[in-house]
Amino acid sequence: MTMKFPIAVVAAIVSLAGVCTGDTSAVEYSTVGLCGGFTTFSTLSKESLALAQSGRWDVFALYALGSFSLGLFAVMAGFMLARH
Repeated sequence: MTMKFPIAVVAAIVSLAGVCTGDTSAVEYSTVGLCGGFTTFSTLSKESLALAQSGRWDVFALYALGSFSLGLFAVMAGFMLARH
């Protein structure tokens, strides 16, 4: 919810700068790609920190390592699929 305002600001700046004239890829990249990446990473970091601070080290380790491992696996699978 807190990223809606920055996403709107970025979209407006990119649109008003004339970066996208008919092609919306610049707006999509800057809003979904850039701002979306920040929200995903901050959520992962916040939840990991909360687990660590609560002393739930087993859940923290599983969550942090699982998130990283599954994310890396998904990227590798995507690259392998795209190559074939």
